[in-house]
Amino acid sequence: MMICDKCGYKTRKNIKYCPQCGIELTETKDSNTKNKFWEYLQKVKKINKIYIIIVIAVILIISLVIVFSNDKYHKFIRNYEKDDIEAIQSDYDKYSERDVEKVYKYLSEQLTQICDDYIQENVTYEETKTKLDKIGESCKSGSTLTDYADCKGDIERLHNSREAIKKAEELYSYGSYEKSLEYYKKVIESDKNYSEAQAKIEELKPLIAKDYSEKAENSYNSEDYTNAIKHINNAIRFDNNSDYQQQKQKYIDYKDQAEKEKAEKERQQKLLVQGKEISTTKFNIEYEGAAFETRILPENVSRSYLYNSCKEDSIYIDMKFYLTNISDYNAKVDIVKNVKVKYGEKNYTSFSQSYSELGDSTLKNIYSSTYIAPLKKIAFHLAVTLPYEAVSTDDSIVITFTIDGQEQRLEYR
Repeated sequence: MMICDKCGYKTRKNIKYCPQCGIELTETKDSNTKNKFWEYLQKVKKINKIYIIIVIAVILIISLVIVFSNDKYHKFIRNYEKDDIEAIQSDYDKYSERDVEKVYKYLSEQLTQICDDYIQENVTYEETKTKLDKIGESCKSGSTLTDYADCKGDIERLHNSREAIKKAEELYSYGSYEKSLEYYKKVIESDKNYSEAQAKIEELKPLIAKDYSEKAENSYNSEDYTNAIKHINNAIRFDNNSDYQQQKQKYIDYKDQAEKEKAEKERQQKLLVQGKEISTTKFNIEYEGAAFETRILPENVSRSYLYNSCKEDSIYIDMKFYLTNISDYNAKVDIVKNVKVKYGEKNYTSFSQSYSELGDSTLKNIYSSTYIAPLKKIAFHLAVTLPYEAVSTDDSIVITFTIDGQEQRLEYR
């Protein structure tokens, strides 16, 4: 480097004339000294600049550290990352509404990330719950995030959905198809397994229906028509095809026929016919017959006798029984209950009980305190009262009652 002695212009060595002023350049001892000094001075300036830049950078960094260390937002983040919930809650008293809004925005971003991570299966349910609890505890007391409950609910539903498909697959492997289907139905649309679950549901329906159909047929073969219909209804619930509908109709027809036969059998068992014998724990009872009567007579009417008579506009249907006490004790003879009379479209309940000892000319009314001795036989009368017109009409008369606990039925007409 050379320096012009006249104008001070710096130029490289080996240049004969100064490019600035045009004077001839000569390298002297004095000029060499100047050149070296100039170069030294430039180096010093560069070093000083570097030091100044370093000092300024250090001051700036220290200032930023001080500012950020005292900033409420960044302090919140530090406490949040350290799980220092107690410090977070105590600092809320120092926050302005703007500070709260700022940290809530941060918590909302964390909440979104938690939800996304769980949906993408990047974290377990237990880890997600812990993080959600941390979010909730980091909110100001009495003021949660607006989307916190929704996010928590979404995660819970998705967790239940994932657990449901696991249980469904386990039950499916055991051949428990109906229970498996119920768990497949619990898989929600936001679950990536939803399409698979729906396909499994459609696969399982006909299998379950077939199983119920077989149960129905077994019940039918056992003449258990009620359960046969129940099972076939379940089959139809899963697969409503015409074969199952025909199967159901068959069971209904057989059930109706069976019920009619059963009702007829019960009617015959209860039906009073002349000479029918009824045995109870206390009595042997023989039905003698029934007739329209205006008077109920004792056994012996060859001399003066006592009897019961009905009102002038009424008529009795007198049902006569012979009743023997077969117990070892005096037996109460107030044994008729629940008398119901169906005459045409009308219903009646009025009745009386009376008895006469064999060969006796006295008819006695029966009360709750009336007893007969062991082995004693009496003529027992059950009389129901109807309008006198019943004698001359063709309307049906059906009387039902219990005698010493056993149901009886008289189809008088």
